[in-house]
Amino acid sequence: MKKYIKVLGLALLGTLALNSNINANAKTVTKNSVKMTYEPIQGRVYSNKKLTKQSFSLNKYKKTRFYSNKYILIKNKKATQKFIYIHSKNYKLKGYTSAKNLRVYKAKKNSSKIISNLDIKSKSQLMSYINNCPDLLPEGQILNLSKSSYIQYKDLLAKKFNINKYSSSPAFENGHAYLYTDDEHLKTPLKDAIDNWNKAFGSNIFELGNVKDETLKVELVTRNNNDWDGMFSNNSILVNKNNFYNEKYNKQINQINGAKVDINDLLDGKNTKRKEQEDFNNASNSPLDNKYWTGVIMHEMAHAMGLGHTPYANDIVFAESSEEQEQSKLPLKYTWRTLRANNEKIATMTNKLSQRDLNRARLAKFMGVW
Repeated sequence: MKKYIKVLGLALLGTLALNSNINANAKTVTKNSVKMTYEPIQGRVYSNKKLTKQSFSLNKYKKTRFYSNKYILIKNKKATQKFIYIHSKNYKLKGYTSAKNLRVYKAKKNSSKIISNLDIKSKSQLMSYINNCPDLLPEGQILNLSKSSYIQYKDLLAKKFNINKYSSSPAFENGHAYLYTDDEHLKTPLKDAIDNWNKAFGSNIFELGNVKDETLKVELVTRNNNDWDGMFSNNSILVNKNNFYNEKYNKQINQINGAKVDINDLLDGKNTKRKEQEDFNNASNSPLDNKYWTGVIMHEMAHAMGLGHTPYANDIVFAESSEEQEQSKLPLKYTWRTLRANNEKIATMTNKLSQRDLNRARLAKFMGVW
């Protein structure tokens, strides 16, 4: 897991009231994103990046689906605005509109009957069930296949749901992993991480072990490269000792953790507003005064179960870029360089596991990964 602060930046940028014109000194940056489908709420759409030419009003096209794979950020000294480039299926309607004018389109769930212990007869049959699932979220029939189907189509399922075996030797014994640390300062976040996983999963899959029965070791380490917080390597969960005890770094974490943050506004800006600076100055120095390090350990525990990264902020294994998928030698479902927000708080801060985390863990077990 790469260093959180470096990945997301420290500036918590506010939003501007929508204007039809952009300040001449404002900087416009174009960024690519994964393909998204939206439905309109209301508002104007502009045909140019300077937002000076109105193209059409979304109010007249509330039943139209729009598609996008890029957006622009318009920055000035006070704040940053995000405008998404959208287009209709036939491209007759297209232009830039505020992110607030759209919501992510959610397709209706397939109501077909789920068959227990289903034997898959062909790859096309399995793909039909995969395509009925939300992105990277196995559900429905995919969690009700026969044991032989999970074995036969393991590679396809692994690619479509970013699952892989990262452990060098068995990290689980009969569905249980035994974690141990000899570091007193890691015991509290480790215990919390175990409790959070077990409670969300509904069974005790993780247990505190000892030096004799451990299958996963948790330890503080120092390495030359400081651009990381947690790492899963050779059945060990490594926590960056330098960052763990870095007072300034933990203040930065507490600053973000205590703020009401819109993930879309967590950009690589350099100007911190006065109130945020005061929050930073008053934040605690202790590495254990926030949930972040518990979240870091939970993230690495997910890797032990075979869960690769996702671009979703509310997943415990989120990563801003698929380039962080260094643990896997298998192809991903897709690559990404933009975090999908879901308008949720960052899971590493809240320590809450998403349904995507839990269902992928279940699928990984069915596939024999853990």
